[in-house]
Amino acid sequence: MFRNNRLLFGFTLLAALAMILAACAQATTAPTATAAANQQLPNTGPTAVSTSPTTQASQAPILTVQSNSTLGNILADSKGMTLYIFTKDTSGTSTCYDQCEAKWPPLIVSPGMALNAGSDVSATLSTTQRTDGSMQLTINGMPVYYYAQDSKPGDTNGQGVGSVWFVLDASGNMIKK
Repeated sequence: MFRNNRLLFGFTLLAALAMILAACAQATTAPTATAAANQQLPNTGPTAVSTSPTTQASQAPILTVQSNSTLGNILADSKGMTLYIFTKDTSGTSTCYDQCEAKWPPLIVSPGMALNAGSDVSATLSTTQRTDGSMQLTINGMPVYYYAQDSKPGDTNGQGVGSVWFVLDASGNMIKK
């Protein structure tokens, strides 16, 4: 009888540990929404989403329009970090990987949040899948990036680099000033 109780206690303890481990595994694999610090924002997947101010109004916009004294109104992420497009990309396809990606981190989005923009943004937001399976934000079909040498909100150090990197206006068109 003592042996049966000990065996029952052992199985109960193992079952409890298994439940605790399962709960911990679920808690650590839940996606987290991070922003400009590591260039990740939430997304809804590869379908275009309307950017009207009434769309998903309960969620904060992931894009804003910032005033720049030289370039005018430019697109930035929700933290004010300037966004760029690469003219060597094609609509829906990123060509910036490896060393390029180190200098020009893509704006990666994660599942679960609508792609809404601020009321001043008239561009169409969507995503494209990168070769590593991650999803990159696109504006009017073009993949969007940050510039690693922009250290604070409002910096536009990447404007015109190599005559292939440009900031965007509120409608998602590149600014070539």
